[in-house]
Amino acid sequence: MKKTIIGGFLFLGGVIGITPILMTTATNSIDSWVTPPGRCISTILDNGLWFPAIIFLITLTLGAVILGREYKK
Repeated sequence: MKKTIIGGFLFLGGVIGITPILMTTATNSIDSWVTPPGRCISTILDNGLWFPAIIFLITLTLGAVILGREYKK
C-alpha cells in the first residue's frame, strides 16, 4: 500500500510538472525547426526547458513503473 501511494504521488507530480512545459511549448512554438527532433522538442530546447522536462518525465515514468508493479501483485 505504501509503494502505491509513493508511485501515485510520483506519477501525479510528473503529470503536474510536464503539463506547464507542454503548454508553454504549444503557445511559444518556434518558426524554424529541423525535422528529426520535431517542432515540440526544438521549442523545449530553444526555451531552455530541457532539464525540467527530463526530470518530470523521469518522475512520471518512475511513478508509472511503481504503480504497474504494484498492480501486478
